[in-house]
Order: sequence, then structure tokens, then C-alpha cells
Amino acid sequence: GCSSDLSSGINAEYGVDVKMECGDYSHRFTANNNGFPNSGKSCSDGFSVVQGREQHGYGIINIRMKCRGDSNFTDSNGNFRGFWNGELGCSNGYAMGMAVREQGGYGIINFKILCSLSAK
Repeated sequence: GCSSDLSSGINAEYGVDVKMECGDYSHRFTANNNGFPNSGKSCSDGFSVVQGREQHGYGIINIRMKCRGDSNFTDSNGNFRGFWNGELGCSNGYAMGMAVREQGGYGIINFKILCSLSAK
């Protein structure tokens, strides 16, 4: 299965990195070590929905994830300042990866999910 977690920056203000793991493969998207790990989510059949929480002046500060076949979200951390962006999902497949946009001094400011027709 696959799992993902967001690393938040100092005082949980900035989302500075995302790590995804699928089987033996592990990838950190920014390699920014200025944060600390948040809660991850492991999904044996991939993710159905990923949603970012944004705070003006900070970027992405939280991510929530939902596994395929699950009705409940798991939030990466307890920072609920700002607002939730729209839910990102794959209508005919599985959310198996991400692409992130990083801005100096802010961390991750945007992301999109990458879809696959297969969970393997």
C-alpha cells in the first residue's frame, strides 16, 4: 500500500515537505529538513481524496487524506488556521503520487495529485 505525510515547519506554521511511500519506494518532494513529521496515512488500495489547507502568508499548512473505500479523512496535523482548498481525487483511478510547488520562505504553496488506473 501507499502512505503519505506532510512535514510542517517551525511551530507547525509552514508545510515544508511531503513524503510518499509505495511498497519499497519512498520519495520526499522538497528534501527540506526545516520541519518535523506530522501524522501519516497508510492506504492499502491508494488514496481516493487529498485536500490541502492553506493559510495566507504561509502556504499549505495541513493536508487531509482519505483512502479508497473509506469515508473518513485523516488530518496531517491540528493546524486549522486558514481554509481548506478543494478536494482532489481521481474519478476513474487511484491517487498514487503528487507534484508540489515550493516557494522560498514559505514551503509548499500548491500541489496536485497524480492518478493511476491501477493500485499496483
